[in-house]
Amino acid sequence: MATGILGMGLVLIAMVFPVGIKLTGTSTERTIGAIAANEAFAKIQLWGIRDYDQWTKINPTDDPFQMCFDYRHVVNLPNPAQPLNFIDVQSDWPEFQYPSITIPAGQEPHKYHWSALCRAVDAQQVQATVFVTRRAGEGLLYYTQAGGQDGLWPSPVQVNVKMGGNSRELEVLTDTWGTDVFGFFGDNSTIVANHDGRIYRVLEYKAVNYEAVGDTPTIKNTLVLTEDWLPPLGLTSWTIWVVPPGVGSMRNPVISVVQKTLTF
Repeated sequence: MATGILGMGLVLIAMVFPVGIKLTGTSTERTIGAIAANEAFAKIQLWGIRDYDQWTKINPTDDPFQMCFDYRHVVNLPNPAQPLNFIDVQSDWPEFQYPSITIPAGQEPHKYHWSALCRAVDAQQVQATVFVTRRAGEGLLYYTQAGGQDGLWPSPVQVNVKMGGNSRELEVLTDTWGTDVFGFFGDNSTIVANHDGRIYRVLEYKAVNYEAVGDTPTIKNTLVLTEDWLPPLGLTSWTIWVVPPGVGSMRNPVISVVQKTLTF
């Protein structure tokens, strides 16, 4: 009997260690997320952004006040090869990594990275939304906004949605990404509305279960949000930004999403 009680005690003690390790890791990443986000905002203000008329150079119908732009395409850095065009800063540029230092050969490579969305507020202010993410594995590839699966770091991409069954549900549409888009979401995902930059948390992701319902699913791919969706007037379908997991992975790469209004 004494041996049994001792054994149960040891099992309970052993169960505490994995929980402690997980909580310690979560706390560490939250700290890293806050520090990396603050560093990202400082760099955005240091490098600056291009004039709004340059944002719309690729598509004149794009409105800097009504949609978000990937910061890498509007950053105000010199581009000798194409001085009058958008700058496509490489996703593996060390300045977007945390810490932003060169890792000596043979040491563990960078694990954390940041990316940002920008939307014009007025003539001098820009709403900046920074995503701080982790890379799950050095050889893992990620989805890119151009539609490829060759990204080196997790970064936000656009997905089309429409209203679901109520004001807190969004149905995910496949017209941009096909069935791959269903792997972009999960419970606790973070999304950003393209039209106003508002941040939403996904309380639950209702995915189609074809094994349960057959070839005619009764449950559509739906995002259940923690608050009501605020759509733009006059539109019935919209786009959102989300950072998908790596190709073939299900692990959420986002550790922090922070938003500030910056003055230039």
